[in-house]
Amino acid sequence: MFSDELWNGFFWPDPLPPFSELGLQLGGAAYLATAIAAIYALKVGTWESARVYLAYSFPYIVMAVVVTLITIAEHGGAPIGWLYLLLSAFYLPIVAYTWRRESRAASRAASPEVQVRQ
Repeated sequence: MFSDELWNGFFWPDPLPPFSELGLQLGGAAYLATAIAAIYALKVGTWESARVYLAYSFPYIVMAVVVTLITIAEHGGAPIGWLYLLLSAFYLPIVAYTWRRESRAASRAASPEVQVRQ
């Protein structure tokens, strides 16, 4: 799914050890499946569909941040790793805030005893 040169040259450059062909195939399949789930959630456009995608992506990215930090500590920081950390620093709080806001809204909508104050 990803060419060896693209992945090991750009996304995972030296001094990091190169990915194997099987690792590239499995990683590519996971990224493709995640992209399909995100497109589906966007197309459906409901909190229920987005929640499924976010329930997967949030812990995945948290774990990837931990692994990225460990990798940077052990092998040095390639620019792509720092970029990933920067993007994650923006993404994770937005997802946490959205999850909390939408969950509360869904809970209020499902609860008949909620009264609106005027």
